[in-house]
Parts: sequence; C-alpha cells; structure tokens
Amino acid sequence: MPARSGREYVESIRKQAPSVFLGGRRITDVTAEPVFQEPLRAIAEQYDMQLDPAYRDVMTYPSPATGQPVSTSFLVPRSREELVKKRQHFKLRADHNFGFMGRSPDFMNQFVTGWHLMADRFARAGARYGDNATRYYEHVREHDLFLTHMLINPQVDRSKTSAEQEDPYLHLGRVRETSDGIIVRGAKMLGTMAPLTEEVAVIPFGGIPPGDDAYALAFAIPAATPGLTLICRETVSPLPRSRFDHPLSSRFEEMDCIAVFEDVLVPWDRVMVDGSPGSAQVINTMGADYGALLNVQTSARMLSQLEFFCGLAMKVADAIGITGFLHVQEKLGEMLSQMEIARAVFYGAEAMAQRLPSGVWVPGGHGLRAFHLQTGKVYSRFVEMWPHKEHLSFVTGAHM
Repeated sequence: MPARSGREYVESIRKQAPSVFLGGRRITDVTAEPVFQEPLRAIAEQYDMQLDPAYRDVMTYPSPATGQPVSTSFLVPRSREELVKKRQHFKLRADHNFGFMGRSPDFMNQFVTGWHLMADRFARAGARYGDNATRYYEHVREHDLFLTHMLINPQVDRSKTSAEQEDPYLHLGRVRETSDGIIVRGAKMLGTMAPLTEEVAVIPFGGIPPGDDAYALAFAIPAATPGLTLICRETVSPLPRSRFDHPLSSRFEEMDCIAVFEDVLVPWDRVMVDGSPGSAQVINTMGADYGALLNVQTSARMLSQLEFFCGLAMKVADAIGITGFLHVQEKLGEMLSQMEIARAVFYGAEAMAQRLPSGVWVPGGHGLRAFHLQTGKVYSRFVEMWPHKEHLSFVTGAHM
C-alpha cells in the first residue's frame, strides 16, 4: 500500500471507531466531532502533501519492500544526501502548520524507525523482540499509519514506585502472559493526538526503577483494541469558535489523552519488551544512538515556530505603525537574532553530519539537542519582550 491521501486517512479513522471520551461523553465518531474537525483536516492536508507533484519527490521514497512511494519520515539515511532529504521533508511538514503540530504523523514515524534501528537492543531479551521491532516499523511504513505514544505514568504518589502504589495497576503493568500474548492493565499517558490516530505505541520514558520489571513494557496496538479507552483533556479552544478568531488553536490543537487499559491483550508479534524479569534492564540500557534523527523533526518544528513569530511580530508592528520606535526595533532585532542562531544550529548540525558504524547518517554534534533544550526559554522570551502582547494573543488565538 503506497503513501496515503488525506481522504484515505480520514476514512480509516472513521472505520476503526476507538473508545474515546471527551467532556464525560463517549465519542462514537471522532471524524464527526466538531472539536476535532479542524485538526483532522490539518492532518489530512499533510497526507495530501506527500502526493502533491510539488512535494512528492521530497516527501516520499521507494519502499525497500514494494518499490511503491512511502513517507520519507521512514527513510533510514545511508548517505548525507538522504539525511538532507529527511530534513527537507520534516521542515515542509512543520511549515504547513507553522510548527504548531509537533505530533503530526512524521514524529511517530521517526520514532518507530528508531525502534527498527535499535532492534538489537530489544533482541537482548529474545531474538523475536528485535524481529518484532523491525516488522512493526515495516508495517507502519507500508500502511502509512498515524501513531500516538504513551510514555509516562499518571501522577499518584511520586514517592513510591509503580509496584509500591496502593493499587499495583494504577500504572500500566503486566498482569500475566498467555499463548497469544501478554495481558496488561492500568493507565498510561500522554497520548498526544490519540483520538485521531490509528495505533498506540507504549514505551516507558525516564527509565524503570528496581523492582518494577512488570512495568517495563514496550508494545504497539491498534487504538481501537478492545479494553483500551482514551480519555481526553479539555479543549484549549472551546466551541463556538472560528478560524478567523482562533486561526491556530482552532486548526492545530493536539488533543492529549490518558489511556486506560482494562486487561488488554497485546499479541506477541506486537511486543518489544514484555515486562518479565529483566525487562527493566532492557529499557534502561536502550541508548540514544539514533535520537539525533528524531531531533531533526523536533528542531524543524521549533524553527518553524520561531520563524512564524518573527514574521508575525514584524507584520503586527507594521500594521499598528510602531516600527519606527527604537525600543520596538531593539526587540524585533533580538527576535530575529535568536531565529538566525536557531537556523545556524539547525542547518549546521546537518553540515557536520557523520556516518555511524551501522552505516546510518545522523546530524553531527549536540547542537540539535541544545536547540531543543533552549527553545522553550527563547519562546517565552519572544512573548515577554513583545510590547503589545494583547495584539499577539488576538492574532494567534493563544493564551499568553
């Protein structure tokens, strides 16, 4: 199956009917829910982009399995030129939404590509788990699926490990295994975009403490799996709303969810780490050799945001006639300087690209990671220095 269109994606979401709750009510068809209409359209547009003649040479490449075009986000770069192509792909998708959809499909596409590249780490608990990681990557690539992640535990009593909680299944853990797979129970978060996705990928973020092997789980299942419920947070832009008054939040909201697993069966071919004794060590020693490729996607998103806010600030300043004031020029200059530094880091990491012993090319140095860590401060500074924050808030529809 080649790269999909937006229509094919929406139809897939409509057919699968996951168990989703929003505001205390069950959503039977997320494609018909008003809150999700604009974000759904934005994702569909990204799927359509990869088929557009203007973009498809960058946004797709021939599948190693079928020769059909698949998303470049799955590409394993074996040359500097292929690394450049991945960057171009990620930046095109980020620019489509001005960097405000960090969990659009390409993020998790690269995430599972990382699983494939680290298959040998999963295989330390058994060869089949490494094989599962590669097969799952190929499955997502060939079907052009949209995934969400579940990474962290709900906060209950943070002084205790998962196994020490009053209920051992407050956090997602292994209950038992069967001939068909493992049974899991408990809650996990943070499922960004979960109501609009087709698959849920689970992996613990931040490590597993001693004695918590049963919570060291890595697997992926369809979002509509029986026993899996997705509970949404409140929307950031309640209805009624309009694209005119809320041009960003109405279109690009990334709904977050908590996932509740009620004795869910995870088939063996979907398991990468099974929660048996020794699983914590597998999770805690995964390494981050290929994290730099994921950093390309996250950095593309953040650079797009900084470029957007610089352009917006200049347009607003011009519209209200304050570009001649020196203090405004100073602030605009600081914004532009920060943006140019970000650009230099983003493209400079690519210029310093290196080939790993595996033959995979990754950005060089730690610049993208540093960019990731600093952007939150820069973003806050942009808002802080803007002399008329009410104008910025009105145009973006964001809460400052």
